[in-house]
Amino acid sequence: MDDREAIREVVSRFSLAFDDGDWSGLRACLVDQITVDYGDLRGEPPRSLAADEYVAARNEGLAGLQTLHAATNHVVTVDGDQAECVCSALIQRSASDGATFDTAARYRFRLVCAGGAWRIDQIQQKVLWNRADPGVHGAPQIRFNS
Repeated sequence: MDDREAIREVVSRFSLAFDDGDWSGLRACLVDQITVDYGDLRGEPPRSLAADEYVAARNEGLAGLQTLHAATNHVVTVDGDQAECVCSALIQRSASDGATFDTAARYRFRLVCAGGAWRIDQIQQKVLWNRADPGVHGAPQIRFNS
């Protein structure tokens, strides 16, 4: 498997892990300390945190929801042991009462290769639009972009 294919594989496994509730699989996609920027969705500045903290927060935040994280149009750039993957995504969330909340976004992942394995060390989400009931997700300060 070449580097670009391996990077697309990691980003795909990252997305699928949310939908499958595969929290150890999600953790395996990440380095120990990551930088995240979900400012468009949550209204908070970029920050660095332990990967275990990130996974625990996603597990808690998605409890009781069914999700579909569909990512496509992966554009991968490799520079030695660092890489970037930009992709488009649609995240669909559904609560047990039938309420939904969807986000269309552009993601920018930075990855590093150590020991022959690519792992994500930065995640940036740029919201293109949100629709339906943000209460389904529970993220504070969800912004609706036009």
